[in-house]
Amino acid sequence: MRFEIPGRPMPKQRPRVGRYGNIYTPRETKAYEELVGTVARKHCKEPLVGDISVAIEVYGKNIGDLDNIAKSILDGMAGIVYKDDRQVTELRIRKMSGDEEKAVVMVWQKGLQA
Repeated sequence: MRFEIPGRPMPKQRPRVGRYGNIYTPRETKAYEELVGTVARKHCKEPLVGDISVAIEVYGKNIGDLDNIAKSILDGMAGIVYKDDRQVTELRIRKMSGDEEKAVVMVWQKGLQA
């Protein structure tokens, strides 16, 4: 499957500690993961089983750390595209040239081509 996540790719931010010692995910990270899930749900009716490969192409200027962007996208797809992120046995991510900010995600089961 292939889908595009519109807007600036958001790197996963570190959890924060609240006023009373509670730990929470920053609002921007949570919103981006929810966007990823909403888009993924349109392309995947039920989670894939078995080993899967994921390729991510990130478009935009001054993009943050690729590893943290991948984490946001993978966490947003969890439970929708696959049951558990341990199923991801291959991950490719790269920055691409282009003015439109977005992330293009391709997912396939191992043994099949993207």
